[in-house]
Amino acid sequence: MSAAFDLNFHHPACHNERVKVLIKKFEIKLQKAHGERNEIIDREDSGETLNYVDLRKASDLLLTIQDHSRTLGQLNLIILPEEN
Repeated sequence: MSAAFDLNFHHPACHNERVKVLIKKFEIKLQKAHGERNEIIDREDSGETLNYVDLRKASDLLLTIQDHSRTLGQLNLIILPEEN
């Protein structure tokens, strides 16, 4: 790697851009998991009896939501202050 590439790679603005891309990806995954879980919950609320597979999937989605939420919180903590 060249010195210019190395300097640019570690620059706070470049680091923050990479982190923001990861944040966006996890936000999309989080929204998808919320949507899938809400669909299952809505079916149950409308009186449908859920089978074991649906109950298990809702439980797994809750864990996924919690995991993605923690990951987003950690990613937000590693955003570096940018010098002007």
